[in-house]
Amino acid sequence: MAVDLKLSEVTELERHGLTQVIQYADDILEAWSNDGARFLVSGCGTAFAHWRRLRNSWEQSHQYTHFCLSAYKDQMAALIRLRNLYSDRPFLCSSLINPTCSTCSPDCKYVFWPQSVSEARPFITANGFSLELRSREGTALVAMHQHAQSFTVSYVAPLCEGKGPLHCTSKGANIDSCWVTQRHSILFIPDCWRHPVSLLLEYKQQLLHIDQTGDNCREHTSHTLPVSTPVPTAHSSHLPTALPHSCTNTHLHQLHITAQGRNHRVKVMYTEGIIYRLFADCQTPFVEATPCESALLRSYDPEGRFFQSWSCLPSGQVCSQLYCNDHLPPPTAHLSYSVARVLGLGRRLLATSSVASVQPCWQLSSLVLQTPALVLESTEVPGVGSFTAFKSGWIRVCFTDRTLLDFHCPDLAVDKQSSLKVDQFTELGPNMCRLMLPNGRYETFSVTAPLQFAWYAHVTLCWTAWVGTPRGERGDFIMEEGQEEDMKRKVITEISNIERALELSPCHTAEWTAGDKSVVQDVLARTRSALDKTDKLLQQQNM
Repeated sequence: MAVDLKLSEVTELERHGLTQVIQYADDILEAWSNDGARFLVSGCGTAFAHWRRLRNSWEQSHQYTHFCLSAYKDQMAALIRLRNLYSDRPFLCSSLINPTCSTCSPDCKYVFWPQSVSEARPFITANGFSLELRSREGTALVAMHQHAQSFTVSYVAPLCEGKGPLHCTSKGANIDSCWVTQRHSILFIPDCWRHPVSLLLEYKQQLLHIDQTGDNCREHTSHTLPVSTPVPTAHSSHLPTALPHSCTNTHLHQLHITAQGRNHRVKVMYTEGIIYRLFADCQTPFVEATPCESALLRSYDPEGRFFQSWSCLPSGQVCSQLYCNDHLPPPTAHLSYSVARVLGLGRRLLATSSVASVQPCWQLSSLVLQTPALVLESTEVPGVGSFTAFKSGWIRVCFTDRTLLDFHCPDLAVDKQSSLKVDQFTELGPNMCRLMLPNGRYETFSVTAPLQFAWYAHVTLCWTAWVGTPRGERGDFIMEEGQEEDMKRKVITEISNIERALELSPCHTAEWTAGDKSVVQDVLARTRSALDKTDKLLQQQNM
């Protein structure tokens, strides 16, 4: 009978009432709780949205993670820990994570491991059904599971406010720190953990050889060497850098629920007490399911027809078995999970590996200028915005209403080597404009069919034509239509001010109070001021 012990993250999620969690390829978390509430956490972890079901509607709130309300602080802490388990870079929020140690210096970036297995023996211990290798300083730990198909890493990272661990400052030698834990597959090992994992695998092979030959020489497996003891040689690993507490790409946070749902690739899914992971970026995509600490199931072929399972017995032996989705096994009494359900869901998850992947917000840098980006022409138009033309043919317009437009005009390209990169993930075709609205939403449209963005397209084309005119044949750029449009907006604003002022008037009531006279005088004064401003604007328009 296999040892059936729940994963620590599963226990925490169940304790806080979270029934299902999905982590997408862009690190966005979507979670459901047993009371009907929903969470959406940004890929960087700095912000989240919460929906709570009322009697006939939904109550929605958006918050920064660092200022999370106490009503769902525990649930957010569990979600952030789950995110950090399967993300390349952790997000450490001091308001959700309590300091667990003070042994980390502000500039800690590396840990050091023994160079060979013979040197690593004093640092290796047996902990239940896993082998653990500690770093030379004792601030990092790699635990290889008994079935040797996955491993867990833990390391000390500083808890910092504001920026990130690399920007921490402290008056003393140490600062408040915490242990960060990550889970990895043996088939997908990050470079920073490759050396300690290879030491554990080699050590495990030596133990198997000792068991087979009957030679008992394990005198170094039950204790660790003090940190102060020197090691002849060491191998260094660069620790993953924690994310800052603020994101520079907040306009890319998609914290809203749509009727179609999120059509993004799934990376991690928690449901019915089981963790599923999809590795779609490998040469041969595969799925891993972890129902408990001592068991793991992995797809054997790209179609998910066959799955191989590993489970640890109380005696320490590892039992391996191959399952087929075409002939699902019946329920087993000694297992808390259904193998048939795990295989079925794993196969469906593997079928989504072809879904396009989206990069996390913390990996994207929007509107990046490549060097050299030489400016061909630049104009500032009052009331409209600033216009810039680059020698590569790119046009960029920053309107006064905080709308940003990018447009490529090949006729203006005089330097092919100079370029302006709009986005790492978007290429604009001929006659196409890229518009970033004040709310952070992007729109792409053609200048021949701009629809509701006709004014932006018209202004951009007028200025582009002016730039293309030889300098000797053109004067100063005057955007009369743009100024007229801006004037109209100002007049409308003043008229709306008059209407709001008149709404405050008590003239519509039958009885006047003692203060009504002063209120009417104030309304009349506002009306005269607004009319004077409107008259001046109209005179400027007619000049």
